[in-house]
Amino acid sequence: MAINMTKNDIRIFYEEVFAKQNIDYVRNVIAPYYIQHNPGVEGGRDGFIKTFADAFASGKKFSIEVEDIILGEDMAAVILKNPRGPFSVVDFYRINAKGQLCEHWDVFSR
Repeated sequence: MAINMTKNDIRIFYEEVFAKQNIDYVRNVIAPYYIQHNPGVEGGRDGFIKTFADAFASGKKFSIEVEDIILGEDMAAVILKNPRGPFSVVDFYRINAKGQLCEHWDVFSR
């Protein structure tokens, strides 16, 4: 299955949502039925929006830097660096045929 998402699309997603806190941008990228495997984030696109809208409203800032993106046929791995902390994060996504993020896992490492 060919996907309609580029590495640049993923970079823009991180920039818009986490750096600019443009939570409305999520509707462009995340599928409505988004499956979330991080227990700290609500499931579904609406759950993602609620979780991060609440975090942004509380003043939380996300200082993350995309180091690299590995894009496969219907999967992506996004390697992130946290400049404020001694750990890195890898976000894994499944991408649907419409080019939307539809499932997410993450791994934190020191």
